Amino acid sequence: MKHGIHNSSKWLIAATAAVAVIAGGLALGSNMGFKFNAQVHPGVAPSPLPEGDNWVSVPDNSPYQTTQGAKILCQQLGLVSVGVNTTRGVVSRLISSSGVFQNYTCGTNTALAFTPVQGEALKVRNPSTAPTPINGIIVGSDNPNNTTSIVAAGSPLPKGDNWVSVPYHTTAIKANDLCSDMGLTTTGVNTARGIVSRLTASTGVLQNYTCGTNTALAFIVTTGEGAKVRNPVAKSWLPSHF
Repeated sequence: MKHGIHNSSKWLIAATAAVAVIAGGLALGSNMGFKFNAQVHPGVAPSPLPEGDNWVSVPDNSPYQTTQGAKILCQQLGLVSVGVNTTRGVVSRLISSSGVFQNYTCGTNTALAFTPVQGEALKVRNPSTAPTPINGIIVGSDNPNNTTSIVAAGSPLPKGDNWVSVPYHTTAIKANDLCSDMGLTTTGVNTARGIVSRLTASTGVLQNYTCGTNTALAFIVTTGEGAKVRNPVAKSWLPSHF
């Protein structure tokens, strides 16, 4: 188990476990249950996509790991579940190997709701008629033994886009830490290297960090947000954690 500083400013502890304070940061045991506030920014028309795409890290062990997980997440986050489909909330999963989205529209047939996959982040959208933003609660715990598959970059996009759930007890501070922890490619011309990205939902702006380049350009990992990973070759990631 590695140790480091963990940005835990918006965490609310929901279970008892040992903690250690390291270099002024609060390190939380990886088997600790927790809940945290998740902000969901709506897509405001006529702004183009991906503004309003909220990529949310989902805990490995949570109430959402069921066949109706997408429906439960709609309820947990308080997404709009009435009206015509285009004015409701939507929870989506990207299948990296094919680039195909699975979508569940909140409040519709629960048989259409999918089961989230451990290690994958989910895309959440709420209509522009919703408050800006809404605050939902995510609960669960991490599985320190869970391994996430990183599919090799492909085409056409978004094939090969791996939206991963960054564990809430990650030791990663910046994007370059994720490059190292995942074993992403750090040599060659930029297009042949691994890339880690963060999407700011409120603006639709994507921050990209190319692995192996100037670490001063690496963005800070935000707890609760999913990260997009592209790499020339497939990887298997066992996240380092507190």
